Amino acid sequence: MHHQRPVPKRTRKIHAPKVRTGCITCKIRRVKCDETKPACLRCIKWGGDCDGYASKPSQPPPDAIKKRLILPAAITEPLCRSPANSPFTNDLEYQAFQEFSQHTAKHLTGFRDSDIWSKVVLQASETDSCIRHAVTAIGALNFKDWVRKDNEKARLEFAYREYDRAIVGLRNAGPQADIRTKLISCILFACFESYHGNSETATAQVFAGIELMEQYSRQRLRPPSTTTEYVQQRGGPNSKSMPPLDKEIVETFMLFEIQSSSYSDGRTTDKHRERMKRFGNTVQKIPKEFTTLKQASSMLSRILLWGIHVRFTQDGTDFTPPSAASSEQLPPLLGLRRCTTVYAELAKAMNKYKQWESAFEPLRTKARRAPGSKLFNGVALLQLHCLSSYIWLAAGSPSRAMYYRKYTRYLREIVDLAKILNAQQTEGSFSLDFRTVLPLMIVSANYRHIAIRREVIEIFSSRPRREGLWDSALLGRIMGWVADIEEESVDLRGEEYVPEERVAEIVDIKQDAGTRSAFVTCRQGPEDGEGIMHETTLYW
Repeated sequence: MHHQRPVPKRTRKIHAPKVRTGCITCKIRRVKCDETKPACLRCIKWGGDCDGYASKPSQPPPDAIKKRLILPAAITEPLCRSPANSPFTNDLEYQAFQEFSQHTAKHLTGFRDSDIWSKVVLQASETDSCIRHAVTAIGALNFKDWVRKDNEKARLEFAYREYDRAIVGLRNAGPQADIRTKLISCILFACFESYHGNSETATAQVFAGIELMEQYSRQRLRPPSTTTEYVQQRGGPNSKSMPPLDKEIVETFMLFEIQSSSYSDGRTTDKHRERMKRFGNTVQKIPKEFTTLKQASSMLSRILLWGIHVRFTQDGTDFTPPSAASSEQLPPLLGLRRCTTVYAELAKAMNKYKQWESAFEPLRTKARRAPGSKLFNGVALLQLHCLSSYIWLAAGSPSRAMYYRKYTRYLREIVDLAKILNAQQTEGSFSLDFRTVLPLMIVSANYRHIAIRREVIEIFSSRPRREGLWDSALLGRIMGWVADIEEESVDLRGEEYVPEERVAEIVDIKQDAGTRSAFVTCRQGPEDGEGIMHETTLYW
């Protein structure tokens, strides 16, 4: 008897579910993703948050889709791009704005680690038309070759039209313009005026911005006087809380104040005393070690401003300048204004530079390993400014004998650093930031080392530059004229410095940007006694 083999029941083959079925985020976008990776590279490259791969083939709940926010990576980077074409009325405006965003912003930043031009200004230009017009005006200027302005009439006319639209736009905004718009406008207006040699107007913009910041800070820190105002400051329904000022804007105005104080500072002794106390408080605690260039630069600016206000406060109302002329217009950092009261405050300010240098040494050590790098150039720039501001502060001593022949090594190092930085500055002959011109001016105007001064004059004459408010061609002409007076008909063989009795102190400079001329007066003779007055008109 044959038995039939039982027919097995047909079974349904069940496959194990795939662990990875695709990135949830990519499924939502209906695109393919790389399922072999632990996270979707497409999403990572896009810049959003990847939800990873689903363990089940089910779709995410609708609420999750609605809450997900995918941001492009560019949002987290400095804004250095042009806005959409829509804000511009013609191609010329758009091209000038592109020039600013792609080239001028980097040029203005220089060796400093700052986001003011590549981020803060460009972001503000997308929402404020007056700022956008000012940016367009600056973008139309020839930063690559500031000295030669031939055949650029049409370009300059367009720049001035845009500049005028920026001024009118800010004026029309009136009180409704917020503090950020006003301060950025002051920065841009100062830049535009400095480029054209209108130093007085540029300085006025800087001091106006500083006054705006002081008023805003006083109002922001003022304690509430009423219960209603207290509730508002605490964040009530009609809250009028005032946010702190942008740090990049504050840092920029500190650098501007240093330049403006060097050119023309008409503020009262009380104002200098007030700001001396303010900056004195901010430099009480210097870190033992700076970790970034931005940190070191910020502290150095505060120390420098404190020293400036110490010297100008010390001058006081009883100070008698070398010249008795009532029309004296002496640039403060050019002249040898001396302390008339307590030397101790000046010594305290000078000691802060030593503390700063100690905290700066680790960055200097690191920069030496990478010559020519951005870090190297930034370190060289800050070291140059530290040394030059230190010897300028020392020149405020009660007598010339206390400083005159004591800083030869510093003078040599300042000139060497300036040469290194000038060799790296290939982007053009104009800079809004003070780099090498102001430090070299301090060397030649406050110290009369014969060989080093001639070297500085040669640098100024061979490579004309305008940095902020100062034109190296003009300074070279002034320093050359003074050197001829001090060295005339005198045998200086064997002399390292000009003898003290032959020093000719500059007591008056009147510039005319239109004719590119300056009327200069100096006084030659001993400190305490009658001297010989010299005057001339110089062209550059």
